[in-house]
Amino acid sequence: MPFKRLSILRITALCAMAGCVDLVYAVEGAYFVPAILSRGLSSRYGSMLISISPLVGIIVQSYLGSASDRCRCRWGKRRPFILMLAISCLAGLLLFPFTEDLAVLINETRAQDAFLIVLVVFSTFLVDFGAGSVQVPLKAYLLDALPPKQNELGNIIYIVCATIGAAVGFGIGAVPWSVIFTSSNDFSFQVKFVCIATFFIAILCTNLTLCSVKEQVTHQAALDVELCNLDENQRSAATQTDFHLPHFHKFMQYTSMEYVSNSSDNDFVSLKTECPCFSNFTNSLKSNLYFVKYMSLSMVILCASFFLIFVALYTQIYFFTSYVAEVVYEGDINAAENSTAYEDYIDGIAFGSFALGIAAIVGLIASLLLGPVIRLVGMRPVFVGSYVLLMLQSGILVATHNTLVTFILAPAIFVTLIVMLSIPFIIVSMYETTGLLLRKTQSHFASGENLIGRACAILIIALLGGQTFSLIVNGLLIEVYGSPVAVMILTCMTSFLGALLACFVTVPPKIKKKVKCQGDIKKVDISTQTNLE
Repeated sequence: MPFKRLSILRITALCAMAGCVDLVYAVEGAYFVPAILSRGLSSRYGSMLISISPLVGIIVQSYLGSASDRCRCRWGKRRPFILMLAISCLAGLLLFPFTEDLAVLINETRAQDAFLIVLVVFSTFLVDFGAGSVQVPLKAYLLDALPPKQNELGNIIYIVCATIGAAVGFGIGAVPWSVIFTSSNDFSFQVKFVCIATFFIAILCTNLTLCSVKEQVTHQAALDVELCNLDENQRSAATQTDFHLPHFHKFMQYTSMEYVSNSSDNDFVSLKTECPCFSNFTNSLKSNLYFVKYMSLSMVILCASFFLIFVALYTQIYFFTSYVAEVVYEGDINAAENSTAYEDYIDGIAFGSFALGIAAIVGLIASLLLGPVIRLVGMRPVFVGSYVLLMLQSGILVATHNTLVTFILAPAIFVTLIVMLSIPFIIVSMYETTGLLLRKTQSHFASGENLIGRACAILIIALLGGQTFSLIVNGLLIEVYGSPVAVMILTCMTSFLGALLACFVTVPPKIKKKVKCQGDIKKVDISTQTNLE
């Protein structure tokens, strides 16, 4: 079944959830850490508690990629996972700002403090887990829905939606809603307003994505499903013989999501069974561990550099506003509410959000220019240059605690993020096309098996690993160093190490491959780098 070309409006709706994810991350990065500190937790323990979510995500991500590849639910392969994770994120957004109000229902002080910590951790987990994990089925949904010729356009729109979401999130946080509605710097009211506004915007984005494109399943996807449901011995025997699924005369229809055959004989293998994607966690985890085991060296280097850059990026995303409030504005969240230090802290949070909002708009412009720049200078210089840019930015912020300098350098975060949301996934798609995802000697995975979901999952696991490392280490660094300047030092170091690894990432060239077609030889472009080099 040929891919149907999608309109720009429909692709935008498909990518709306990307804006939702970055909207949530913007609000979380700007307000969650300061809000946790305002609830009496230290930066060390607060950041360690937040890291529970990405730790769980690392385990679950290995399941989500292969499970969505194999899912044959009536609603599609990817959308059930997107909906489930979106609900998790929305529930956390609604719970987090009211944790203090719920905790006061308990009269005993020690129990009240313990309950508050549990609520903060649980709500933060729901938000972070939902927003982080939904990227796997979302990216795979985009790759599934678009024809190859629209991959570049879809990727650009995805990034544009993400940066708009981030800009809106930081923009909401920059407005002093507490002053507007209560005529005072009430930090608790500010957090509540920002989270509730984000909640309703996220509902709209989720609905746009889920209703955008009807999922299609091709004959190859059916073969992938059958191969995934075989055990290791059956799969080996199937790939070494003339094993094939019966020819399907009619493909899966949206209304029933079943395979239908017009043939009257009994050679049709019915797939009308209960979806196994939620019951094969162990097999999915084992399959993804095999994927990691047999990854090519190129894929290993790409994942390692991806991990390091997201240590740096999450350090800035979570702690940039705290850095501005405490270092640039010299404020203190634990000072008396009407004191100068407290007011300076609130002003610093607002300025940091404003700077990141403007930085997101700059990132939006950068996303529109990314394709032409790659065509002009090549993919590798842009990829490596983004690491160097973040390294220089953080190094300057370590040495200079100036408001104007901080504002000017903030866009480096989003320019780097734009590149990281684009090029690594393009490279992974190129690896699958050119056979560089796995080592040549591996025999566990069948030739032609759909592995893009698992490959995306491995990248997201690297991203979550960077997030976890950032949260665990930065809280401790701030406590030991005594200042958020420590987070900029970590950003500089990890960006430098990532840049070194990025220099060795393999970027496949655009190639031509000869294939037989009805007795003739045709040259077919098999590069997924469509017009990027």
